Amino acid sequence: KKKKKKKKKKKKKVTAHLAHKAFGQIDVVLQAAKNSSINENGTITLTTGMLDQFAIPLGAGLSAVNGAVNSFVRAVATEMPRGIRVNVVSPGLLADSVPYFGSVMRGFKPVEGPDVALAYIRSIYSGLSGRIFEVLGSSHVQEK
Repeated sequence: KKKKKKKKKKKKKVTAHLAHKAFGQIDVVLQAAKNSSINENGTITLTTGMLDQFAIPLGAGLSAVNGAVNSFVRAVATEMPRGIRVNVVSPGLLADSVPYFGSVMRGFKPVEGPDVALAYIRSIYSGLSGRIFEVLGSSHVQEK
């Protein structure tokens, strides 16, 4: 009976992550596509993280969110009206977050905030759409 309760709790947690972080960001894009809340040739940059590629204990919900948002952006970029572009910035463990999350994300080189900011700038000004701009511990932005 205890195992069943644990499974239910885990499912609720994953569902909550998807409902809030994934569907919240997805809805922003869908609303922008549907109405005039963003200018013609405007750009939307969402945020995920590295957990779609690198698993950590108890990180299944966040991994699902990151994978869902990244896949959505790749696909929806081909459907956006009025020249609207959509991308993702996917940073690794932020240096400022190490005191809070470092113990569960051992072995990952932290990234600095200014390096992540460069990825947002690149997303906005690159003219690209449907891209995932990764900022991992190597401190340079990779697109995927």
